[in-house]
Parts: sequence; C-alpha cells; structure tokens
Amino acid sequence: MKLIQLFLVLIFTSQSILSLATPTFKIKSSPAWKTKIKFDPQAQAHKNEGSVSYLLLDWQDNEITKEYNYRYCMSLNDEDAVQSNSQLYFTFDPSYEELYINTIKIYRNGKIINKLSRDKIELMRNEKNVERYIYDGSYSAVCILEDVQVGDILEYEYTLKGANPIFKNHFYNYHSQAFSSRIQHMYYQMLLPEHKKFQVKKLFGGVEPMQSTKNGMQSIFWNLKNVAPIFTDEDSPSWYDAYPASEISSFQDWNEVRSFMQDLYPMDVVCPKITHFISKKKFSADEEGVIQIIRFVQDEIRYLAMSNGVNSHKPHHPEKVFEQRFGDCKDKSYLLSYMLKEIGVEAWPAIVNTKARRYVDRYVASPFAFNHVIVKINWKGKTYWVDPTYNNQKGGMDQLLNPQYGKALVIDKDKTIWEKIPEIQTSKVVINENFWITDSISKIRYDVVSNFSGQIANTRRSWNLGNSLAENKDAYLDYCTRYYENMSWKHDSALIFRDNQKENTFTIIEKYEIESLWEHRGADSLELYSSYFPYNMYEFMNSTNDKVRNAPLHITHPIDVELKINLHFPKHKQVAFAEERDSVVNDMFKFHFDVSNNRLSNFVTLTYKYKSLQDHVPVEKLKAYYKDYNRVSDKCEYPVQWGMDADPKFKIFGPAVFMAVLLIIALFFLIRKLYNWDTIPENPFGPVQETIGGWLALVALGLYVTPISIVYLIYDSGYFSQAVWDGFITQYGNQPFLAGGFYFFELLYNLATIFFAIFLIVLMHQKRTTFPKLYIYFRVIVLVGLFADNILGAEIIGSDAIDKKELTRSIVGAAIWIPYMMKSQRVKETFVKRLGKNKTQPEKTEELQASEELV
Repeated sequence: MKLIQLFLVLIFTSQSILSLATPTFKIKSSPAWKTKIKFDPQAQAHKNEGSVSYLLLDWQDNEITKEYNYRYCMSLNDEDAVQSNSQLYFTFDPSYEELYINTIKIYRNGKIINKLSRDKIELMRNEKNVERYIYDGSYSAVCILEDVQVGDILEYEYTLKGANPIFKNHFYNYHSQAFSSRIQHMYYQMLLPEHKKFQVKKLFGGVEPMQSTKNGMQSIFWNLKNVAPIFTDEDSPSWYDAYPASEISSFQDWNEVRSFMQDLYPMDVVCPKITHFISKKKFSADEEGVIQIIRFVQDEIRYLAMSNGVNSHKPHHPEKVFEQRFGDCKDKSYLLSYMLKEIGVEAWPAIVNTKARRYVDRYVASPFAFNHVIVKINWKGKTYWVDPTYNNQKGGMDQLLNPQYGKALVIDKDKTIWEKIPEIQTSKVVINENFWITDSISKIRYDVVSNFSGQIANTRRSWNLGNSLAENKDAYLDYCTRYYENMSWKHDSALIFRDNQKENTFTIIEKYEIESLWEHRGADSLELYSSYFPYNMYEFMNSTNDKVRNAPLHITHPIDVELKINLHFPKHKQVAFAEERDSVVNDMFKFHFDVSNNRLSNFVTLTYKYKSLQDHVPVEKLKAYYKDYNRVSDKCEYPVQWGMDADPKFKIFGPAVFMAVLLIIALFFLIRKLYNWDTIPENPFGPVQETIGGWLALVALGLYVTPISIVYLIYDSGYFSQAVWDGFITQYGNQPFLAGGFYFFELLYNLATIFFAIFLIVLMHQKRTTFPKLYIYFRVIVLVGLFADNILGAEIIGSDAIDKKELTRSIVGAAIWIPYMMKSQRVKETFVKRLGKNKTQPEKTEELQASEELV
C-alpha cells in the first residue's frame, strides 16, 4: 500500500513538474473589461499606401488585473503583405505570463473566415537572439495561416496576463503613435487604480492622452484617426527617432529609479569563492591588480544572457557568475564592481542607453530608459568608465577607453543623478600604401601598413584575431579588388598582425601583387593611365545616396585618419605631376589633400588627412555638407598618366631652357650694374671688423643654403622636363598655357633668387658698403614673390592651401634681419669697403685736412 501511495505521489509530482516545464496557451474570448472599439471591414485602403494598411490598432492595458490586450486589423495590399503576415507570432514569457489567443479572422468579399484553431498553432521556444548570445526564456505560439490572398483583411487579437514580479507595483509603457504604414484608427488605453500616480511624457511630437475616472478606475487613452505614415532615413544617428510617441510610468523621478536599481545590486553580499580567488591571485589596488581584474571579467567571463523573468533587470549573484564563467552586461558589471571593492577600489554599476546615449534623460523616469550596464571606477583621484562586455582591450589604466554612451545613472549613494561620460580619446589611424612600379606590363608590388590606436585598435584586434587567417585574407582581398582588379596575395605569409598590447596599438601589414593597373585612354590611343584611390579611408567617411532627407546624418566619430599613397616609378621614367594642395573644413570634419613629387628618388606621395569634428550632420547643414563631401570625393580618385612605353628617356623642354638663358643674360647685366653701385660707409672713421662674425654668420649661412636648396627644387620640380610641361595639357584641360605661364613665373623667380643670393655672397665677402641695402631689397623681393606665388597658384591652378610654413619663415626672417641690417653696429663696422682696391674710407676734403692740422 505504501509503495502504491509513493508511486502515485511520484506520478502527480512528475506531472506537476512537467506542466511547469511545458508552457501552454489558451483560446479565450476578449476580456470583458476592455472598451469595445469597432472597425469597418468594408473600408477601402488608401491608394498607394504600401503593402499593409492598418484599419485598426487597438491596444488596451489593465494595470489592476495585469492584463494586456492587443488587437490588429489590417488590409493586405500585395504579395509582400501576404508573405509577411501569413505567419502570426504570439510571444510571451511563461515564467510570469499567460497567453490567451482571442481572435484570428479574415474578411473577404463580405464574408468572415475564422482562422482560429488550436490544431493550427504550435508552441516553440524563441531563438531569434541566440546569435547574440541572449536567451530570454520567451516562447511563441505560431499560427501559419492557410489560404491568405491579396485584398484580404486580417484581424487577430490576443491577451497577456501577468507582469514581471521584479517591478512589483510599478508599471511602464511606450506608445508609438505612427508607423511606416498609414493607420486609419489607433486606440490605446491604460486602466489604473483611481489614486495611482503616474508620469506622462511626449516624445518626438507625440500626442497628449485624454483622461477620465469611472468606477474607481482611471482611464488614460489616446484615440487617433487617419495617422499618416512616416518614412525614416538611413544612416541616422542612433539617438534620432522620427516616430512620435508617448510614455507613461509610475516612477515619479530618477531618484526613485536609482533606489529601485540599488535594491537589485546589493554590494554587501558574501562571495567566499571570489574572495579566495582574489587572495590566491594576490590582486591588489595597484594598477596591475585593477587591470588584471578588469581583463578577467572582460575576457574570461564570456557574454551570455539568461534574462528571463526577474533577470530581465536583476543580475545574477556574483558568486554564480564567477562559477559559471558567463553572464550578460548586468552580471559582468555587478561582478566587476564587487571584485574591485574587495581590493579596496571604489566601483559601482552604472546604467546607460546605447542608442539614446547623451539624450537618455529625454525619456520619462523608468528603468526602461536604459538598455545596458557598465561600471564607474574611482582610482587614485581619477574616474574611469569600463564596459565589461568589451574584450581584447589592452594597455594600462591610461589606455582605458571610455565607452561612447554620453551619460550614465550611477547606482551609488551620490546626490548627483546624471554623470557625463567623457568622450573617448580619438581613434587614430595611420596608413601607408606603396605601389612599386617598374614598367607598364610587369606586375606591380603593392604593400599596405595600417596602424590603429585608441578604441579602433580594440575593434580591429577583436575582429581580426576572432577570425581565421584564411577568413581574413579572403575578406581583405575581396575589399581591395573593388578598386584594383587582378590582385593576389604576394605569398602565403603576406598578411601580418602586430599587436602592441602595452601601448594598445594594432598594426596590419598587407602585401599584394597586381597584374597591371595601366589602361589605354581610348581604342586608338597609345597613352596609358591609371587611377589611385584612398579606399582604406572610405569606411570612416560618411555619405548617403539619400540626398533629400529629414533626419540628421550619422558620422563616425571621433576618428583621425592619415593615409599616404606612395607611387614609386623607375628612375628613367618621367611621369607628369604637378604639386597640389587642397583643404576642406567645416563644422563636421577637416580634410586635407596634398601631392608632393620627389624627383630625386622619382616617387610621388598622395597624402590624405581626415578628422571628424562631431558625430552627425544637422539637417540644416546637409546641403553644405554634401557640397564639401563632393569636393573631397573629387580628390579621392587620382589619375596618373604614364605616357608611351616607347619613350623612356628624359627630354629637355626647349622653351624653358630658352627663357632661363634669357633671364640669366638679363640678370648678368643687372648684377653688373648693381656691382658698380657704390655708397659711403655710415661710420667712415669708426672701428672696422675684419671678419664676418656675430649674428652675421647666420646671415652668411642662410645665403649659402639658398642657392643649393633652390637648385634642388628646380631639379625636383622638373622645370626643364618635357613630360612635366606635357602634363599641363592633361592636368589643366582647356587652360594649359595659363598654368604653364605660372610655372614659368616660378622658374624665373627661383633662378633670380639663386643668382641674386650668389651676388650677395660675393658682396658680403668683399665687405662692400652696398651689401646691407641690397640684402634688405633681397628679403623684401623674396617675401613679395612668395605671396605672389601663392595667390597666383590659387587663381590659376586652383590650389586652395597657402604654404603657411614657408610664408611664416620668410616673414619672421624679414622681421628679424631687415631691422638688424639697418640698426646693427657690427653691420656698420663690417661693410665699409667701397668699389676699388683701397677705398675703405672716403677721400678727405680740404676743410677736413685743415681741421686736422689745427688739432
């Protein structure tokens, strides 16, 4: 008998456990408490309203009975609507909710077809967030509808009973008041106890609710008709929302929210296994100990969310998270805060919103304003913010990067509600690309070295080290071949990663071979050309094809990129290049482009610099932004003309030589005349300096360097190269002669500077009295010439950038040496010799001789 009783107990117990383990649903009529809202199934959808038109959205919540009813009536206007609405999903959390399916109907040609049948509904566990390592314990009752046709009106209704016990008597709801489809009628009601306090907040142009009190209940409701669709723009900032909405919450302010969260994160828990672990590892409050604990939680506690029921907002016990070695953001933040406090470091969980970010306080006070948890750390007088869900972060405390969440509510005892999270250090990217070109038919060696520092180093490290080498090589090659075809890896070890964990930098080295880049300009042309792109910079620059938009445009921020493309040509090949500079600066970004040509080594460097200044483009500045972005885009494809392979030798440009010879002859006569110019010393009978000393030694050094540097400049710029002058036809289209004239001006100006500097060197060593004045003229002419060169360059060849470095050097030099030549006593005592062998002093007049005899 006892065995039978035991057997029966086991049977009932197992059935009870089985019933708890297997969720279910019920088919039940609509709740009696809800307000009856009618809709007209004969109503016609507006033309061109898209796939779906909502005839009625009827949502009603009863916070007294904890029942929440949802009713949808929609017109299926095309095949896409039929495809996406023939499977209905009724989702619930069986740990605290019951699901009642009330209605599933189709209206067709004046008839009502009942589609609600228990046999057609299957219950399955939700796995839509499994790929994100999130298990929320929810289930869905899935109904696959048969015989659904275009033009049908679908109506379905269901009710959820029960509320998450973690919130006790609190409630919250977010009511969207528009969608991307037209809504003919939207009704939303919330029933509350008569004296229950609540807060309502309108968002993004939302509508205020109406209120009434009846039978001991408050009714808050919205009754909206003919709601127009709203279409969102792509690439908007995460914090931007185009859809009007209203929120309602029983939390009175943010202090009440923080008190609620403090109860979920008690810091006086006892965790003996964690304490033993800290003691065993000898963690202390020094930098090494703090970093080791942070890295332990980030890297060794894997991310996995078990957030069903109360654990949607309540973290698991730190000891449990430590033992199972996994947890979500709540669990990892709670564990990190506890472990740091165990070694005497102040740390608290802090709740943030990863979408709204710095605008999180625009929402009504409630725990639902947040979707993520991080940790605030006070260590040695400084504040650090750490996201425990990040991994592969390296470096010490100075390399800790603040997560970009803008604003946080820290779960501490401080009176301050909101704390600003400082913007992270700018991510720095330095990229050097090298093309080694031997001729127009051989393979081109192409190398890329990319160095990342800051937050982007963590991103690149995590992505690259998280994939296999084969996956990385395939992805890199696929990306590169969008811009340069016929590429391949140079060898098996052509992709290299270098990880400097101490400084938190990550370097990627890529080595490729390109079959050929050169193309003929036309079917009958012998001219070859190729184009080069700073494609490694594109991912950091934001644009969109949606030129007409109502939303701000997202910009990757903060980012600082410097990219150089070095084109190495064979020594014998003269490729036409003109040095060029351009800059674009606005409130959103700074961009600089520069072309420099090293003719001694025969390589050209294209330098691109891009730095973001804010995280979005306001709507009112989009037009100006697109204009500036197009200017940047124009510089992001640089064409190079190779010419013809049959002519590898250097050719002299005859007109340039002719003009140079004419100038040299003119300069000869001018210098000869100036050499014969003579002046009386300023102090004819004073002491005489025998050597060029003092500050004059610097003047001498500058004069010696000037002709040497300009000779190299003339050689490097290719003033006498036929290829360079031919390049003006390609480079400047219909005004090559105007650009050539500017180039002639530069050539003649530089030649004049060389010969005048040599002339001054001669006068200086002869200590001629004319040297100071002629040196002053030289300084003024050089300065005026530089200004003219920059102004003409901007007007003729379109260079927007002024050579500030060279101008500043000349202005400062003139400001120092011109007054020095005019006032210096040493100058007066050094330059005393006149033209002629013994004329160091003026001839004595009869009056002067008589006065000397009297003395």
